[in-house]
Amino acid sequence: MLKKLLLSIFVTLSAFATQPSTPTLPKTPKSVLEKSIEQAKAKGMVVENRKTTDTTDAFDLVIKDFSKLTGMPPQEASGLDKNASQTPPKDPYSEFNGIAFHTDVEYKQESYLSTLYLSNFPMKEMSKEEKSVVERIINNKLLYITSEHNVVTNAFTMEVKDIDEQFETIHIKTSGFKGHGTYDMDNLDTQDMKLNIASMMLKPTEKKFLGEYLTINNLYLNLNATPSDKMLNLNYNIGVELIDANISKKVTKVNKANMDIAFTNIDRTSYNKLVELSQSNTVIDPNSPEFMNLLTGLITQDIAIEIKDLSTDDLVVDSQKMGSFKANAKVTLKKDPNLEQLLKINPMMALSAIEVNAHIELSQAMLKTLSQTPKGAMLAFIPPKMEKDMAIYDIQYTDGKLLVNGKPLQ
Repeated sequence: MLKKLLLSIFVTLSAFATQPSTPTLPKTPKSVLEKSIEQAKAKGMVVENRKTTDTTDAFDLVIKDFSKLTGMPPQEASGLDKNASQTPPKDPYSEFNGIAFHTDVEYKQESYLSTLYLSNFPMKEMSKEEKSVVERIINNKLLYITSEHNVVTNAFTMEVKDIDEQFETIHIKTSGFKGHGTYDMDNLDTQDMKLNIASMMLKPTEKKFLGEYLTINNLYLNLNATPSDKMLNLNYNIGVELIDANISKKVTKVNKANMDIAFTNIDRTSYNKLVELSQSNTVIDPNSPEFMNLLTGLITQDIAIEIKDLSTDDLVVDSQKMGSFKANAKVTLKKDPNLEQLLKINPMMALSAIEVNAHIELSQAMLKTLSQTPKGAMLAFIPPKMEKDMAIYDIQYTDGKLLVNGKPLQ
């Protein structure tokens, strides 16, 4: 049920924030919000009980078609069903239809302040206990988001209300869920967003789950899109200070994990078309010529994918100590006038144009554990360099040849 609540909030916010449009008249706080509302309506939501003045706005945003909102089509009837032709597709997301969020808005000269909170959630299929939880969330406005968007500078801030609530079977505590950055609805390839959750704790209170818990400290996500003429650079950084969990009497702990990845020199026009396609209600066929042409257009002769940092300081999985891990890598494409044609014929044919340089460091405990798994068994046959109790792998792939620590892989 908690997953459903979080998913519905994420999708609702996305409906406001991810529809490209064409700039026309100068933007005002009211015109920007009005455009966001129209986008939400086009994606399966309706606005009810609206009351508006020159300086304020209030309305209920209601999900009427969750499948349309997410772009996920209803499941088709099975071909083995004799009545398949007469049976309409089953909508697995119909239980989300009817979810409502109340929104209050205050207009200022260059910005608008808004609050959004869950005001209705369908409860037909819920147990008595689940209904009690949802009613409490609604009545106490536990899912409560405040935000401000400046339509001149495109700067925004948002904050989710701290929670410290003891339900019948679980204790939930969150704090410091905030975000800020710049967001321009007319230029989706120029964005800068930072989200952070200072802490989150889930602790079951039922006897059979006593001693179990999940704690997360300083979870962060940073996104940045920067255009450069006809090209676009994307940067993603996600990490966490600590994940500590005891589930089914198995302890899992992650200490200082980080992933920092960059995509440079992406074709800007193709990227925007792909964004528009992903946000439409069209079912995407990855094998269609249209999609392949779009995907091919994304790739330029200078495109590069760089994993700047993929690491964790300490890892414990199922109560087993794994130690640390660190890696970085860069993937580039060599100049090849036939690259676009090769990609259209068969993407695998373009492997010869790929160049990879990677550096991986594994603790001995992690190397031993990975070597015992089916997917990591080949590590047992690749001797690493050892430095300060760490196994080192320097990997190079060019012209179809693979070298590990300077030696061809046999």
